[in-house]
Amino acid sequence: LAWNPDMTEAEFNETVNSMLKTQYGSGWTYLREYIDTVEELSSENEWHIWYKNSWNDMITEQQWRDNLDYLSGLLDKACEYADTDEMKNGVKKLMLQVLYAEANLLYSDYKASGSEEDLAEFREFSKNYIQFIDDLNDDSFNHPENWAESKDPSEWGW
Repeated sequence: LAWNPDMTEAEFNETVNSMLKTQYGSGWTYLREYIDTVEELSSENEWHIWYKNSWNDMITEQQWRDNLDYLSGLLDKACEYADTDEMKNGVKKLMLQVLYAEANLLYSDYKASGSEEDLAEFREFSKNYIQFIDDLNDDSFNHPENWAESKDPSEWGW
């Protein structure tokens, strides 16, 4: 979607909503809530992305920690209410963002603690994450060749 400078905010939102309904089916409202929540969270962070006449950051680590279950739940609901398998797979591809954030949080916990328990949790999550990606049956979402479950997720090479 591209912003049309002649479009009102209401028109833009209706365009987004229409696209979400078409692409993701009956669960589209959960995706809209996800988008609005991510936008709201990111707007609290001043950093380097220029938006609405201010500098904004993406969601911070603490915001991910505080909102991960909620955001993940919205995507789970969107997936549950998707009208077709194709729509469901589309939502699952969107879930990669939340899963990637969770992987980074788990790895961060391990790096901070150095505990075997945190490493084991990260490794188990990584194994399930790889399976999730493989289950999408979409060549463009295969895990990277240089995947290493004990490596910082930011270095996975997407």
